Amino acid sequence: MLVATASAQQATEDDMLQLEGVAVVVNDEPISFFDVRQRARMLMMTLGAEPTAEAQQQLLGTAQEQLIEERLQLQAAAEFELEISEREISGAVSDIAQQAGVDRDTLYDQFVANGISPITLEEQMRADISWRRIMQGRYGSRVRISGN
Repeated sequence: MLVATASAQQATEDDMLQLEGVAVVVNDEPISFFDVRQRARMLMMTLGAEPTAEAQQQLLGTAQEQLIEERLQLQAAAEFELEISEREISGAVSDIAQQAGVDRDTLYDQFVANGISPITLEEQMRADISWRRIMQGRYGSRVRISGN
């Protein structure tokens, strides 16, 4: 049932992109104003900030910067043909939920209650996992930790 909801949510987000417009374009890939607001709401939730219009406005710049960085990370992952499975994303989300002391479904419920699409978190996890893989592949054998 979550897959159907995610598909419907994605269709709604695509409609919002057309209605609201593009906040920024990263190498020909748009980031919508809707995406930026969703990320700002997620930041408010994770920071424990009161979800006010003023707080959201203050976080829009940070949210946009994060989305630009993540889009660049995902583009780099595409160049390396990295595929991140839904299982990996689900595992990462479950880890976050566990750190918050709840299960995955409860975390998603909290997102929805705060007006945030769970896809926002899933896309952040996709970028994070992709970037870690790139860095491990690129620098993993070169990293040396010494005790000074």
